[in-house]
Amino acid sequence: MASERMSGMTLRMDIEVGSSTAEEGELGSILSCVGAVTRRCGGGCRWLGILCGVLDGAGGYAATRGAYVSKATLGDIMHISRPAPDIAELTDVIAIPGLGFLPVNAYVVYAREPVLIDTGLRASSPDFLDELWSLVEPDDLRWVYLTHPDHTGSIFEILATARDALLVTSLSGLGLLSLEHRVPRERVFVLNPGERLDVGDRRLMAFRPPLRDNPATTGLIDELTGACFGSDCFGAPMTSGDLVQSEDVAAVPDDERVAGERLWTAADTPRPADMDRDAYLSGLAWLRDVDPSVVLGGHLTPAHFRVEAVFDTLADARDAPSHMGPDELGFRRTLAGMEPTRI
Repeated sequence: MASERMSGMTLRMDIEVGSSTAEEGELGSILSCVGAVTRRCGGGCRWLGILCGVLDGAGGYAATRGAYVSKATLGDIMHISRPAPDIAELTDVIAIPGLGFLPVNAYVVYAREPVLIDTGLRASSPDFLDELWSLVEPDDLRWVYLTHPDHTGSIFEILATARDALLVTSLSGLGLLSLEHRVPRERVFVLNPGERLDVGDRRLMAFRPPLRDNPATTGLIDELTGACFGSDCFGAPMTSGDLVQSEDVAAVPDDERVAGERLWTAADTPRPADMDRDAYLSGLAWLRDVDPSVVLGGHLTPAHFRVEAVFDTLADARDAPSHMGPDELGFRRTLAGMEPTRI
């Protein structure tokens, strides 16, 4: 078990590791364990992808010598909730050493033409698809909205199964996605910031979030219900897996929420302190003026009752120091503090 203190947050993680070779080193087992847990992100967000790349290489090496991960105690792998009457939320979780338990959210909007917003984690694809198709029939799904190209998860499996669904993303998002994948033009609908998507009984307006880890990132405003899908603008590692499954961010103690939001901004947004302050606050003020009925972030529990508090924290989060992560010595100390249990 490990307990790491960072930015006012405490993370406790239970991990079980098995090895088929008695001579395998402790560090190799730990790296394999952490690498396998973090590989669940499938590329994930900017800093998470970097972490995965480092640990995946080490974990892959250990795996060739017989180490394997048998269980990571993270609570339920997939949590389904209803943050609004016509919205279902699919929540996965990533346990990140030294940071916390990060929610990874996707949403089904039950419009006349149903919409999926983001597509889960790559390594959780089978579980995600099982839950998704229990919420909406493949033949009914019409739109798959990708907020930005590192939230791809199960996107191609979904498009292959939901044959009438179109992929919706910005032109820059499509360009970045096309660098690594072949995307048939007839399956794509381009929606840029400021434009609206008609989904039968409502329109969804794309906007550019004031905080983002990718130049292609967009969010959505549901003009019928007022729900705001804010992508990576709204995120915070939690101090426990149980908090990830909270029905509202109000369940998170304020000091932990503030610390988590500031840590998320510093880690996920490239050089937030270098952003133009007036432009940033103007973008945030525009979003406040929308007065969302609920804020649904890519990496935050739903915000119904603490929307203003979440916005207030974001107003100050720009000044959070950039998060560089530990150096080599600190990285090894973090790993050494994790105690794998052999089974």
